[in-house]
Amino acid sequence: ESEDVMVPAGTAINKATPAEPITPYGHVALGHDAQTDVYLLHFDPANDPEAEPAKVRGRIEFDRPILAVISQYRLLGQSDGLLGHPEVQYESKSPTRGLERPEIEMSEDGHALIVYINSANYVADQVRILVAAEQ
Repeated sequence: ESEDVMVPAGTAINKATPAEPITPYGHVALGHDAQTDVYLLHFDPANDPEAEPAKVRGRIEFDRPILAVISQYRLLGQSDGLLGHPEVQYESKSPTRGLERPEIEMSEDGHALIVYINSANYVADQVRILVAAEQ
């Protein structure tokens, strides 16, 4: 989504370490300035309200440590300007954009996310992942 972005201390996020629980309806603050590469995981099932909910489980591994995860729609919207791609128009105010409940685990080494999505088939789910920038 974006490369080599300086994220200031105090930026609102949902998770920063393997030990912290995901807080989808609250947030924690990033504890330090961080140079990051930003990835956006986007899951958009078929637009069919009659269909069975989509169930997806996946693991995403990075060669650098994950510094933060943003999974709540309000925080995704607040971070679009700083962390999003400048040529993408985001649905910043859509309450269906983030994950509805805690559905993410971080590996103990902090290099992988395990994501569980059980989503209605007419909404998109997104998670923004901040990884340490390449040196």
